[in-house]
Amino acid sequence: MSAADYFLDIWNNLLGGDVTIIIGILIALLGLLFLVTEIRTKIKHGTTSENMMLALIGLTFGLVLILMSAWLLAIALAFFVLAVYQTYQLRESPVWRELMITSVATYFVFLVGTVGDKIYFLIKGEETEIFTGWAYNLMIYVFLIMALIFFGRRFILVSRMMSPQLLYLVLFALIYVILYTVTNILENTGTITAENLSVFYLSAAIPDNIAERIIFLTIAPYEIIILLAFGMYFISGPLLTKLLGIKKIDDERVLGIVEEVRLKLGIRKKIKVGFVEAPILNAMAYGPFFDQRVALIARDLSEFSDEDIKGIVAHELAHNSRLHVVWLQFIAAAEMVIKKAFLLPATTLDYAAYPQEVPFAVYFLINYGILAILLIFVRVLEGDADLQTKKIGYGTELAQVLYKLEGFYQGIAGDFGINVQLLTGKEFTEEENQRFLGEAGIRLYRHLHRPGRWDMFANIFMSHPRSAYRIVAMIDDEISPIKGALLPYWLLLPNFMRRKSLRKLNRKRDEFVELISNKYNSFYGKDGVKSFLEITKMDKLLSMLHGRTIVAYDHIDDIVVEGKVSGIHISDKISRPIFLKIQSESEEKQIQVTDFIIHDAQLNEQYILRNGRMGKLTSWKKYPKKNQPFFVFQSLDDESKTFETKYTGKPVKFLEGLTGKEVFFYKEGTDRIARLIKTNIDNSFQTSEFTFEVDEKGEFKELKIMGNDLIVDLPPVLLRFSKEKMEHQTNLLKSLIGQSVILYTKEELEIGIACEISDITEDEIIYKIREKESRVYRKKVDYIYVYVNVPKIMIKSHVSFLDRLLFRISNWRDMRHIMG
Repeated sequence: MSAADYFLDIWNNLLGGDVTIIIGILIALLGLLFLVTEIRTKIKHGTTSENMMLALIGLTFGLVLILMSAWLLAIALAFFVLAVYQTYQLRESPVWRELMITSVATYFVFLVGTVGDKIYFLIKGEETEIFTGWAYNLMIYVFLIMALIFFGRRFILVSRMMSPQLLYLVLFALIYVILYTVTNILENTGTITAENLSVFYLSAAIPDNIAERIIFLTIAPYEIIILLAFGMYFISGPLLTKLLGIKKIDDERVLGIVEEVRLKLGIRKKIKVGFVEAPILNAMAYGPFFDQRVALIARDLSEFSDEDIKGIVAHELAHNSRLHVVWLQFIAAAEMVIKKAFLLPATTLDYAAYPQEVPFAVYFLINYGILAILLIFVRVLEGDADLQTKKIGYGTELAQVLYKLEGFYQGIAGDFGINVQLLTGKEFTEEENQRFLGEAGIRLYRHLHRPGRWDMFANIFMSHPRSAYRIVAMIDDEISPIKGALLPYWLLLPNFMRRKSLRKLNRKRDEFVELISNKYNSFYGKDGVKSFLEITKMDKLLSMLHGRTIVAYDHIDDIVVEGKVSGIHISDKISRPIFLKIQSESEEKQIQVTDFIIHDAQLNEQYILRNGRMGKLTSWKKYPKKNQPFFVFQSLDDESKTFETKYTGKPVKFLEGLTGKEVFFYKEGTDRIARLIKTNIDNSFQTSEFTFEVDEKGEFKELKIMGNDLIVDLPPVLLRFSKEKMEHQTNLLKSLIGQSVILYTKEELEIGIACEISDITEDEIIYKIREKESRVYRKKVDYIYVYVNVPKIMIKSHVSFLDRLLFRISNWRDMRHIMG
């Protein structure tokens, strides 16, 4: 086919309403629009935005769809380009750099496969996805091999991919190589047919098209995978011991506790107890029913208290005593039964080895759909193990060790991906461990009180439910462990359907908080919450509410509280660390900050809304069927008109109060410091005028600008630093001395360092956590998150169009910016 014929074919397909080409045109046009605006902003103002690369990827993605109508190729190219860009961005970040190099190689393999399919089509004129199938399988092994080269056995221990899965991948690959080779040899010699591959081919009794859909009526990869899984189960004891380097434990304390748990669970055979030295905190039961084993995983056995061992070992051994691992084999076999019934490939390797009719992308989605369904049954087994632990009297111990594990993983892991922090080999300081355990307590409480749907969705593809619901099930008989295991699915539903469950959870929050706090205080004493706030400074921004009238609303219990903030109280409960003292007309109340949405609501005061509109707050009311407040404003342009909103915005006095003070300022692609010299507030933010003195390489130059040309990033703000712009940012850093911040360095890219900056030198930032002082090179700091009541003023034209669009989207739920 000539080039002219090829493009003519594309044109005819477009005229015929080809959906892929139409979508490609729309994506390409959007990508081009964003790219042009990004380049224009870059040339005119020197602004460098990461969104420029995203715009380029969007343009490329759209062009591939237009020219080749190849979704997988477009996706593969997009991921590859993004991985290359991220590798460049993270080139100075240890571990991340190696992971990104691994990702580039992995995506390149998949890209080559998708390109191979297209080349095959252009040469042969036949559609195929065999190259994509093989590339997808090969990329997994490329990733594993490169990760093992970079990180060694540590990668196996700290990654989310468990060792049995690694072993399955290797064995599946060997089996398919053997099957594919032997089958081709026999077919070429004419000695093999579909019939003599059968165990008992009942062609006389069962039609061929039915027999080939029933498990074990014919031998195919489905049956081999099932047999392999059960075979591995029977040898899993010595196999995993060797693979993970599990060593026998002689510690009498540990052995005695395991023996106590064994007897309470009614397990007759002795348990083999092992230990894996690794930078994580966990445990695992493994081995078949006749060779039951348990391994504790930690840097040192001393990291597990007696109560920790009781709770975690009871849960793990419950899996063995209830034959859950055997049930897992049947659940895995069910996947093969389903796939054979619909003649779907057994695995992606099977997809690649033999010609398939179903598109690869469709097969990929079907796989994940089946996985999501089967994980429901896996969660039931997890809930049953929790139930057995509770029945033998170790429910509290399990709940507390779950919290301890959450504290550990708070510092190193998200819901998806690899625990990058663990691959560095770094040990956390005592202050970091306290911070992570405290943050975990707050996060668990939010899952209980205000569970977000994204958190619940992210949990669907995991074998374990959210720890918050497992803990509640341990302290409450109304919510069984099995119900707790399935709760995230229910919490995905609309509010009117999940409201009853939310209220049931919230009735147990006091007991939940008590259990979490007892565990936390056992580590850090009765002043543990106070010392946690000394590290994190979470209460810092709340001080601005002192003396202000607020309206606070708890949407779960439908409670509204109005009054003046008379004080801030630090509690002894880590999950609810801060109370506000509210003085109403008749009494003083205390509200937990974690439970309420708080609105600054000073009557007869002027406020600025997210779109820059201004008004005078005259009153607030409740919705007819619930106590949720809405606020009534008088228009400043026409006092006879009013308008209503669900929030109050930012007091005008907030901006006026910054006059004569330093603010953060974004200009020409660089965060810097400035002084707000004069404000002239009009009836809207857009028509208001501001005069600044802006830092230009150490010299302050006056700048008059209208609100219409500004964007205000409300505190707390994130400041970006660059070693190429150090001379522009020295004064900015000096303004942070004595302030509470989180430093995000090239080594601490994920979790940051919560600290207070104590001094700045030409090359270093000196910071302290409590009274312990440390140093970091300025060139290694990428971002600083600042906990002060100071906004970042941004010149709107210096912010790319795509960034402005993202600001507006972020404003939909919470007011984060004032848009000029």
